[in-house]
Amino acid sequence: MDLARDLARDLTRDLTRDLTTDAPEEPPQELAELLLGALAHGVESVAADGGPLIPFTLTDRGAGVVLDRFWTGELGQSQVEARAWLGAQSALVRACVAWDGYLSVDGDRSDAIYVEGSDASGADGWVVAQRYAQVGVGTWGAGGEPLLCGRAEPLFRPAAGRGGGG
Repeated sequence: MDLARDLARDLTRDLTRDLTTDAPEEPPQELAELLLGALAHGVESVAADGGPLIPFTLTDRGAGVVLDRFWTGELGQSQVEARAWLGAQSALVRACVAWDGYLSVDGDRSDAIYVEGSDASGADGWVVAQRYAQVGVGTWGAGGEPLLCGRAEPLFRPAAGRGGGG
C-alpha cells in the first residue's frame, strides 16, 4: 500500500486541476490521497491479470487503511454490496469504493477504474476515474491522467460528534 500512497501524493495535483468552480478548490488532502491510492491499487490489480476489477473498499477509522473486496458472482451486484456495507459501517473517518467501468472522453470509450469516496464531514463526496488499456501482449496499464468526474452523496453517515454537514 506504500506504493499506492506515494502515487496518490504525486497525483493529487492532477486530480484537483479538473475541479469545477462550484466545488471547493480541492478535496481534503487525506481524502484525495485515499481516492488516488484506490485508483493506483485498482490499476495495479487490473495490470496483474487484465481485469476486470473486483469491487473493493478502502476504509479508514483513524488507525490505518483497510482494504475489503466484494464478490457476489456479478460485478454490478458486488458494487451494490460494497456500497451497502459501507453505509452500515460506523466510526469511519473516510472511505471509498472502487469498481470497473467504461469512460468516454471526447467520444473515445475506454475501460476505467472508478473510485467514489467521502469523509466524516458529511459533505458530498468525490468521484474520480483512471482509464486503463492493454499496453502490450498480456500487459495492462494506466492511460492518461486521473480524471475528476464529479461530486456524489456521502457513502456513510458521520459518527455522532463528527462532521458538520456541508
